[in-house]
Amino acid sequence: WRWLEAELADNDAQVLLLGSGTQILPPEKPIQEKWSAYPASRERLFDLLARYNPPNLVILSGDVHYGEFLRMDCAGSNRSVVEATSSGLTHSCRSQFKFLCDFFLDTFELSRYHIGTFADDLNFGAIEIDWFDPVFFFFFLLVVFAVVF
Repeated sequence: WRWLEAELADNDAQVLLLGSGTQILPPEKPIQEKWSAYPASRERLFDLLARYNPPNLVILSGDVHYGEFLRMDCAGSNRSVVEATSSGLTHSCRSQFKFLCDFFLDTFELSRYHIGTFADDLNFGAIEIDWFDPVFFFFFLLVVFAVVF
């Protein structure tokens, strides 16, 4: 925690990418590992992020068998936190559950922070940053999920 706080306190980056092995934003999703299973740690992370308010924060996460985007508006701020989730290139919801995948995602994995659609087949995430227009950065991030053939 000390390292992360020191990095946030002494940060002048235009974009901050925060990586996590599991999803951070969604409190729902009863059958997957996520930060909300550790509420004190999740709250501590959110407190640090609120205190230092890094610009253009994007969370990169995984450990699920689908891709998705999540967005949470920050209380008392005009900023949002975006989370981009992708998981391994060898397993997907569609390859494991076939026709049950849509039911599984809509029933157990839908979060209040979910935006767009799920990438339920093999997928990966890529980031392209337009350094001349930081707002446009998020547009690029939201369209780069692709199916791997």
